[in-house]
Parts: sequence; C-alpha cells; structure tokens
Amino acid sequence: MSVYSVKGKGWRYDFTMKGQRHTEAWFKIKREAVKAENKRKKEVERQPDPQTPIDAHVLSLVNRWLDFLKDYRSETDYKDCRYNARRWVETS
Repeated sequence: MSVYSVKGKGWRYDFTMKGQRHTEAWFKIKREAVKAENKRKKEVERQPDPQTPIDAHVLSLVNRWLDFLKDYRSETDYKDCRYNARRWVETS
C-alpha cells in the first residue's frame, strides 16, 4: 500500500497504474487516505486503455519492405523481419 504520512501536513497516497502516477494529499487520518486510494484505483481500472490508430501509410511501407525481403533475401531474414514488423505495428 502506498499511503504514508508527511510530518506536520497529514496523510497522502501515491501509486502508479497503467504507466501513470496517481497521487492525492493531506488527509487528516490514514483511513481517509486509504479509502480515497481504493476509490481512485477502481476509477483508473474502469478507464479504457487508449489505443493509437495505425497510420495506413506506415502499414503500406512495412508491407512493401516485407515484399522486397521475400523476393530478394533469405527465408530466415524474411521471417525475422516479419516478426519485428508485427511487434512494431502492435506497439504503435
């Protein structure tokens, strides 16, 4: 649990979820901070993950590149590059 006290100011919570930091501060008692943290975690869990749309131009370039590799390179090179291209498309 990431609830802690700051001397002379009060309690606060601080956690990271889905790559973003969430924090709120200056609760009078620890119980309030824990309750607020749990509420915020539920809100963050309900939010959908934003997905970046893939530009069609990038896909056409990747496909052309793979076609070139298939025609002029070895089968192993083609398979390795196809694997990497799939990873690039999934993460972008």
